Amino acid sequence: MSEKTVKRDFPRVTKLLFTGMSSFDEKGEGAMLSLGRTLNISEGGMLLEVSKNMPFQLKVNLRLGFQEEIIEMEGNVVHLRKTDAGDIEIGIEFINPTKDQLEIISQAMVTSLGQGFS
Repeated sequence: MSEKTVKRDFPRVTKLLFTGMSSFDEKGEGAMLSLGRTLNISEGGMLLEVSKNMPFQLKVNLRLGFQEEIIEMEGNVVHLRKTDAGDIEIGIEFINPTKDQLEIISQAMVTSLGQGFS
């Protein structure tokens, strides 16, 4: 049996971050709030574990808590999977991250790799 090869645009690292997420309906009113934990992150997106399901392709606002920084970003839900434990894993692709946001993420990735994370 052959393994399926997945090509990634960006390298990922395991990074535990607590993340706030909100979404808005077409009228701009708050539709959903959720807290989760980031399982892995890259400069292109992240895998987030939450307890509530979200619609596929939902646009979300994110608050990512790094050690000394909290950054706010936008993203799209591009992947959904229910775990055996009943949690939901959500793949989020970042929308137009700024240079500063990418620098913070990149630095956090380097720090994680230096601490022995994969």
